[in-house]
Amino acid sequence: MTQTSPPGWHPDPGYTGIGPVHERWWDGNQWTDHLRVPPATIRRRRMRIGITAGVVVLAAIGGGLFLLSDDSGDSKESAATAPSTA
Repeated sequence: MTQTSPPGWHPDPGYTGIGPVHERWWDGNQWTDHLRVPPATIRRRRMRIGITAGVVVLAAIGGGLFLLSDDSGDSKESAATAPSTA
């Protein structure tokens, strides 16, 4: 940050790429020790969790319908009959 940048939350210049992305407070002159997780990251995480849960529920419903459906078409023909001895 330059000294002309306004004070506020900015992407952490010391971020190493490990762990969640943080924002660091720039007081107008220097970086402070104050960190936070950006609010948009929390919203995106909740959205991803919700979408994943929805996909899992839909997959479970689809799998259940697939397993419970009888598409073999030979339910009466497959009955074993004893050969006649005539």
